[in-house]
Amino acid sequence: MTLNANIFVIGGFDAAGHDLADVFVGDGVSWRAGQTLPLAVDHPAAAVAGDSILVAGGFHDGVASARTFWLRADGWHEGPPLAYARGALALISTSYSTVLALGGRSGATEVATVEQLDVAANRWRSVGTLPEARDHLAGFAFGGQACVAGGRMPSTSARVDCYDPNTATWARLPDLPVATSGAGAGVLGTDVIVAGGEDASERALVTSVYRLRGSAWIPQTMLTPRHGFQLAAVAGRLWGCGGGIAPGLHATAACTSIG
Repeated sequence: MTLNANIFVIGGFDAAGHDLADVFVGDGVSWRAGQTLPLAVDHPAAAVAGDSILVAGGFHDGVASARTFWLRADGWHEGPPLAYARGALALISTSYSTVLALGGRSGATEVATVEQLDVAANRWRSVGTLPEARDHLAGFAFGGQACVAGGRMPSTSARVDCYDPNTATWARLPDLPVATSGAGAGVLGTDVIVAGGEDASERALVTSVYRLRGSAWIPQTMLTPRHGFQLAAVAGRLWGCGGGIAPGLHATAACTSIG
């Protein structure tokens, strides 16, 4: 996640598989410890809204959470809880005041309901249903829409679904060349980037970065294949930091970028 040209890595697992409340902040030269999350979680989602970062959901001790937290200049603040507890979700900001939570899992149940944060009312409201409910999906904002790529339910998907909060309608981008879950996604100019993840067998990594240019996905080799991470935009590049470099946990400290 990126704010004020800094990359934020928030929560997740440590190398032993324990939930983390740690926050690391990088400026492209070095990393420092940020203020710890109020709750240790793995598989949370984060998005920038205005001048703050919102963190939502995740799993705490294996149980899906509905809690949300705002990181502002003076530290962490509890936000309004999601109506549906969920982890391995996507959290996407499409404007200064519009944030949407899509997908995720609670126990063995896929959460299909899409929630939108009503900033003025300080609550989430249900605005629709994800066409194919799934978790471990990669979220990104594109053309004013909240989009999600890949994911699993439990079988892994190649779908890319986009929700327009202004019209409450869904559209699809071309399917990914391969099904993937736990990938990172973002936008560079007019190109959509989806990188890494686990393949349909969930026993091997996807080792490519896919760039959607027009209606075609263009593959290139990923520098450090991984899953379970997000992409953050800084200075015209998308950065992927952390994640797992093999199926399962296998946490890494690697931080690489694509331009």
